[in-house]
Amino acid sequence: MRVETIVVLTIFFTVSIAGAAGLPTPSAKESGASEIAVDGLDGDPVDERERQPRWRLCRREPTMNERPTEWLEADEVRRLLGTVDRRTQQGRRDGAILRLMVEAGLREGELCALVIGDLKTIQGRDCLHFASLKKRSGRRVLRTVPLTAEAVAEVRRYWRTEYRTATPGADLPAFRTLGERGPYPKGPLTAKALDGIVARAVRRAAIGKRVTPHSLRHTCATSLLRGGADLETVRAILGHANIATTARYLHSTLERSAEAVARAAGAWG
Repeated sequence: MRVETIVVLTIFFTVSIAGAAGLPTPSAKESGASEIAVDGLDGDPVDERERQPRWRLCRREPTMNERPTEWLEADEVRRLLGTVDRRTQQGRRDGAILRLMVEAGLREGELCALVIGDLKTIQGRDCLHFASLKKRSGRRVLRTVPLTAEAVAEVRRYWRTEYRTATPGADLPAFRTLGERGPYPKGPLTAKALDGIVARAVRRAAIGKRVTPHSLRHTCATSLLRGGADLETVRAILGHANIATTARYLHSTLERSAEAVARAAGAWG
């Protein structure tokens, strides 16, 4: 006879005898039937955590994409832009790219897809006017981003030496690879090449942060907000479809908020 059957019969006869004699009936826990389910092997109560599935107890470290994006302060941006040697063709290209990334807040794919015809003069201002592809919806949305005179000058200087003419074709890539590795000819800039440009500049500038091309876009948004730009203006420059996405960059202005609170408190001592 199995042990479980003996336990059940024992409980049954105990309850029957106790009921006939008018004695209190023992509970299941008092009888020891569920002791194994409630208590540990040594008779101590089992920790409630031990009853939970193992997957709930595991704490996963955040992945690279889940970590907060770094942004650069003004002195770090100056150091970054100062790392390139503009006497060389590579330096002229890298300098123009880094300045566009910081000042225009371009996405990595947007910069790699730029063509020369995307630089236009609109209402008397030099702007980047291009179609940005939305990954989720697959729609193309036109973006217009005004550029500073310094950025335009750097881009045009690179074009003159790269294409050997002041008026290159509108359909030519705005930035090209160097064509110095093996048999590969010059071609449109790739995301991998852009990652290398940013990583090299960060290393030379001795910036101890995890900086990626998206960090430069983040830097642009932070600088605009710190400069007093409203959310709608920043949304339009960055090309966000939803202003709630732009609002994520507000956390980086905590220092300015603290300064404002301190100035207000100073008014009444």
